[in-house]
Amino acid sequence: MTTVDMEKDRALTKCSETSECGFTKVLIKKEEVCDSFLIEEFSEDTGLTDNKESLCLFSKEGHTVRSGESSSVESVNQSTASENNLLTHQDPQQLHKCTHCSHQSPRLSDLMRHIRRAHSSGQKNYLDHCNYIAIHNKEYKYCEFCDYKTRKSSNLKEHVMIHTGEKPFRCELCDYKTTRSRILKEHVMIHTGEKPFSCELCDDKTTRSNYLKEHVMIHTGEKPFSCELCDFKTNMSRVLKEHVMIHTGEKPFSCELCDYKTTRSNNLMRYGMIHTGEKPFSCELCDYKTTRSNNLKKHVMIHTGEKPFSCELCDYKTTRSNYLKEHVMIHTGEKPFSCELCDYKTTRSNYLKEHVMIHTGEKPFSCELCDYKTTRSNYLKEHVMIHTGEKPFSCELCDYKTTRSNYLKEHVMIHTGEKPFSCELCDDKTTRSNYLKEHVMIHTGEKPFSCELCDYKTHKSSNLKKHVMIHTGEKPFSCELCDYKTTISSNLKKHVMIHTGEKPFSCELCDYKTRKSNYLKKHVMIHTGEKPFSCELCDYQAITLSVLKKHVMIHKWKKP
Repeated sequence: MTTVDMEKDRALTKCSETSECGFTKVLIKKEEVCDSFLIEEFSEDTGLTDNKESLCLFSKEGHTVRSGESSSVESVNQSTASENNLLTHQDPQQLHKCTHCSHQSPRLSDLMRHIRRAHSSGQKNYLDHCNYIAIHNKEYKYCEFCDYKTRKSSNLKEHVMIHTGEKPFRCELCDYKTTRSRILKEHVMIHTGEKPFSCELCDDKTTRSNYLKEHVMIHTGEKPFSCELCDFKTNMSRVLKEHVMIHTGEKPFSCELCDYKTTRSNNLMRYGMIHTGEKPFSCELCDYKTTRSNNLKKHVMIHTGEKPFSCELCDYKTTRSNYLKEHVMIHTGEKPFSCELCDYKTTRSNYLKEHVMIHTGEKPFSCELCDYKTTRSNYLKEHVMIHTGEKPFSCELCDYKTTRSNYLKEHVMIHTGEKPFSCELCDDKTTRSNYLKEHVMIHTGEKPFSCELCDYKTHKSSNLKKHVMIHTGEKPFSCELCDYKTTISSNLKKHVMIHTGEKPFSCELCDYKTRKSNYLKKHVMIHTGEKPFSCELCDYQAITLSVLKKHVMIHKWKKP
């Protein structure tokens, strides 16, 4: 067929099967439009190999695709016979339905993608839903650095950038860089505050349409993705993939600088920032910097005081939905994660992982400046600050500084007198939920932590650790100015103040200063006249429990 003949045929390619069909892109004769045709030659960009039967993606009643006939076309132009042209030949009113769930899509390609991700571990299942055979015969393209494979060259290019570190798209408003243009667009929305997709059932807004779909499922309770190995269900396909890796133990993404492995590529990227020290997200109100945009959002709430998630059973409010879920478990008593080696139960999977390390003795995070090892990376960061002297969180009402934001929050409560956690069995109130849990065990007599070397039991894991050091003689915290050693880091801090003369806690009613907050509390009671501890045998009252115990001994001595 000559070029002139092909040009003549091109003018006759508009489909005459129905007036509603505007498909004009396939270069075949008019009488063969919407019939199957045999591709003799395709360009490399299509990803299609020679002599693959290719069928029209879409059909409707009275407009049926047929197979088994070939056209006389010998060569198909790249711009008119691309996969994209076939994808655009569709009825915009037609919705393609998934046979496994309620998912619908106006594009068959989207339906194919849904079935592949949600309901199939391979090609066998989802091929039954698609008539377009050639697209599934694309050859895989492999990464030169790892086992990653894909059918799209664009996906491979982006993947290779993980190895090379290349990030061609950069933000003009900050130092953020990324491998994808669409990710950059979403990042810019952090600066502009734009969230174009909003939920009709609540005030939630987001930067992605797929995020909105997942969010709506929270309202509907829909969880279309389920694990074949357990009862786990979720509203996100990617979460299911990561969950399955718990069963298989697979961690496909590994750090080139250490032994760290993970199930997520973005986790690997963030972890790599530990080595580089990069923190692309910074607070405009203070010096805080972080590797995650969502961490920055939560941090900003410290300045604004915003707590969008509130408990329906009490006045508790928080900045995170997962914190709220864990808080609700205090009311319900639910602890879904349990240890196989003892009776320990908890509300968090990461708490369970850390607990198991008590049995195994594993401490994967170690300090480069001393022999300190720990089960958590954030514990290591805080420990390093002991060496550097860094205290990034400071009180606006006094000179107090600390290595943790939660320590600062608790400290501020000393000034405000706020104690949000109260005991239902007595009048005790505290600044921490874990303090409340430990306090309740005093009433119940529960002591879940026991020593393997003696009969010692306690309601605090930290108490058990300190107790074990009595057997081992270990005192990991030592003073650099003298020979003092201790089993507790807080004791070391207080000891160092003897050398420095520092007394960070001062009385607002007189000149009294001290290095301990509990000393200050007792001192303030001298001014207020408060004596919370009273004798059951007489009218005596005391400021501290130890003084009351000494007083009770007087009654015992007086007994004949």
